[in-house]
Amino acid sequence: MTRIFIIGAGKGCKVLLEYLLPFSWIQILGVADCNPDALAAEMAQRAGLPFFVTDPIEALKTQDVDIVFELTGDEAIKNSLLTLPSRKFGVATGDAIHLFINAIVEAKEKDFLLKKHMEISLMIAQSKTVAQIFDTIVTGGMEITEMPVGSLALFDQEKEEFAIVAQKGLPEGLLHRDRYSIRPRGLTQFVLSNSKPTVIPDLKDDTVIEGGFLLNTGIRSLVAIPLVSEWELLGILYYDDIHPRTYPTYLVERLSQFATEAVIAIQKHKALAQVKQLSSRDPLTSLYNRSQLGVKLKEAILTADREEYGVALLICDLDRFKEVNAKFGHQYGDQVLKIMADRVAAAVKKENAGERAPLLFRSGADEMTVLLDNANHEKIVQKTTAIRKAVQDASAEAAFPLDISIGVALYPTECQSQDQMMTLANQSLMIAKKSDQKICIGSTESFKRSSHIDTLFEPIVDLEQNIVVGCEALSRDAHGRFSITDMFKQYAALGELAGIKISCFINQVQMAEALNLNRVFLNVDSALLSQCGWVQKPPNIEVVLEISESESLQDFEDYLKITKKWRDKGFKFAIDDFGAGFISLPFISKLDPDYIKIDRSVILQAVVSTQFRAFLKSIVGALQKDQSISIIAEGIEIEEELRVTREVGISLVQGFLLKEKGYPPFPGLETNDHGAARPKTTHSISTQG
Repeated sequence: MTRIFIIGAGKGCKVLLEYLLPFSWIQILGVADCNPDALAAEMAQRAGLPFFVTDPIEALKTQDVDIVFELTGDEAIKNSLLTLPSRKFGVATGDAIHLFINAIVEAKEKDFLLKKHMEISLMIAQSKTVAQIFDTIVTGGMEITEMPVGSLALFDQEKEEFAIVAQKGLPEGLLHRDRYSIRPRGLTQFVLSNSKPTVIPDLKDDTVIEGGFLLNTGIRSLVAIPLVSEWELLGILYYDDIHPRTYPTYLVERLSQFATEAVIAIQKHKALAQVKQLSSRDPLTSLYNRSQLGVKLKEAILTADREEYGVALLICDLDRFKEVNAKFGHQYGDQVLKIMADRVAAAVKKENAGERAPLLFRSGADEMTVLLDNANHEKIVQKTTAIRKAVQDASAEAAFPLDISIGVALYPTECQSQDQMMTLANQSLMIAKKSDQKICIGSTESFKRSSHIDTLFEPIVDLEQNIVVGCEALSRDAHGRFSITDMFKQYAALGELAGIKISCFINQVQMAEALNLNRVFLNVDSALLSQCGWVQKPPNIEVVLEISESESLQDFEDYLKITKKWRDKGFKFAIDDFGAGFISLPFISKLDPDYIKIDRSVILQAVVSTQFRAFLKSIVGALQKDQSISIIAEGIEIEEELRVTREVGISLVQGFLLKEKGYPPFPGLETNDHGAARPKTTHSISTQG
């Protein structure tokens, strides 16, 4: 406690009282003036201070005083005070009083700053985001310094740039620059090299930095404080004024405390981000981990329902990855996995600015999962093809013996829930892993609800050798009825025919491979072959693609282009339903088929007409001159049809009669009541995946 006595109750006393009265650590023992009506007399009495009109020297003799303020300027009073025998107090006059007042003012300002800082610190503590913290620091510092401009910029170590993350009052000349690099002799470079608060009272007078740019924006003075954590530069906190001004040390120290608050916020944000990263990301690949798959899939389904589009789940399994680990070690295998994750991420990255980026997850030791928004069959084919190519290219570059299998489920056309998507995608993956195609897109759920499609195999018999030489794959309903055409019409009306056909085709190829058939005939059309360009022919099996006579005539040039692409992959072709249309023999040579399948209607006509039978025999003879073409008669159901078939020179036949003749199906097949063979239960594969 400092005890003060004031002599002189004039204007100076009134000013002094205004400064001193608020401070609890100052005790004013009294005011003395010979004039009872002096200017400050009433103020002193109102404040409860003793007011003396007697000789001030006499009044002091009864007071225990630390400092006497002599405000009258009377030399006699001053000398009396200084020569008082019992004096234990100090005497302040003139400049000494001004110094004391300045000290009081500074203390008052510090007290204000402390209170204000406490208020701002409370606001910072209550902020929910780091952005709110930065805004509070900028505006709070502006408030206590009464400066019109404030900003906070974070340093991007990788790009060596600063990004403004919070600002208020920035001049237009600076607003358009939310990022800026370090200029030689600029303010930022000086702050970095100085590594401590930089104070510039007037940019016009400063010779250290090149301040012309800032002056042009209207800034005259500033304080810049680096944000440093363990010798790492995080950013810079700026406060600017449009006027020249001085900045007391205590004010700069207070602003430095704001900078410390910013550093703490940044460190906390980084720590939380790291914790979140560890809890949601795979540490090796930085992909989302398995725990996030269910969360993100649920969110994607909700968004898809709201915006009415499809969501695709692609489960991707690296084939033969265990061999890499076994041969080169787990550390090397980890690096391979990182490379593959990067390649897959690049393969599925978004192509348009408006679309959502696909999400990638590490869902197993050698398994990744991709979540595609706004998905349809075309997009799935595109992305799965790109994924497989990316993995194959990376494997070729580094001599890894790797490939990738992909199982796909599409919501809502194939699945109606999250669990169904996971189940179907995993089932599709198992099918993909067993086939050379390596990609399996699950069947549509609407098809599952109304009808199950089975694949049946109708044997093709060589009558001369008396053996089964191949099978035609037929898509039928679960009861084996020949109603697939009507079923396809139903799905065409729903806009799903293309997807159903592709599912049937892919499953037929996969089933033929799984059953080790040596030759299989598949019914296709040009549209299907155009949309399904990524299917590969299984090894050790002859796959013959049947296109109807009428289909091949519709767009001849397009037909030739499509068939060439598939021939290059090892597939063969057959003209189906020959004789049902009006194709000419010269035209057949241009189509260059490997097989010609005579339509049942032609055989029936040959049975009833000897003249037509002779004509057919001549046609068959002409066709068989080209030894590269084999001829097959379809739909043989009775002995008479078989006899006529032999008579016209056809030895390859298929139809219901073959069951009656006792021709056994291939191993793994069993014959149904319609003469076709279906896979035994353990081998059954349908469009349901």
